[in-house]
Amino acid sequence: GHSEPSPNWLARNLLALERNSNAVGVGGVLETIGSSRMGRIGATVLQSRFGVGNARFRVGGSPGLVDTIVFGCYRRSAFQYGLFATELITNQDDEFNIRLRACGEQLFFDPSIHCRYYSRSSWTGLMRQYWRYGRFKPAVFRKAGAIGSSRQLVPAAWVAFLVFALCLAPVFRFLGYISLAVCAVYLSMGVCSAIGLVGVNARDRLLFVPVAASVHLAYGLGMWYGVFADFFCRGTERRT
Repeated sequence: GHSEPSPNWLARNLLALERNSNAVGVGGVLETIGSSRMGRIGATVLQSRFGVGNARFRVGGSPGLVDTIVFGCYRRSAFQYGLFATELITNQDDEFNIRLRACGEQLFFDPSIHCRYYSRSSWTGLMRQYWRYGRFKPAVFRKAGAIGSSRQLVPAAWVAFLVFALCLAPVFRFLGYISLAVCAVYLSMGVCSAIGLVGVNARDRLLFVPVAASVHLAYGLGMWYGVFADFFCRGTERRT
């Protein structure tokens, strides 16, 4: 499972459930680490706001209600809405969390809960992972009957913007200027994030933006592929 719980993981989860009686599930911080140089860079991307947005289980934050939890600890009552959708190839936990929230249940984030997750050790492995996440995200939304978070749609929107910019900018010059400005803002945000990294050497900082951009593109392209694949060939999310 590429992961390991902290020694007090179970005790912290049970305490969080006891303290938050309205929450049907609780979860904490996923500390991402890497066993290789590229794995460490990937882990840095996956714990940065530029890389993954405001997902508290990735970047940390204050305790409170959230849209999803990682490696959640659930009350038995959570399963009145069904079990994990094992027919999905990936994102089963995400679909379950979306389904719970769509039914009016609450999920609680407690930063005192910790576990470690090992990032993919190669750049291509990380891209394949996020292509896969994006590829099957439309099936997750369809199964749950709701969209988990607008954060999950940002990479697909970014890919759509880039495609339209490439197609229309040569025809409409002002769109070209707007596209360049947006791309400059994107790169500036990435560079500022790289500069602000703590405990990362200069060589690894240089790769931060390219790795983060590849993750965004892989996820976004995968999601668009999933939309069209599910539209033209329903049921492709099932195991064969």
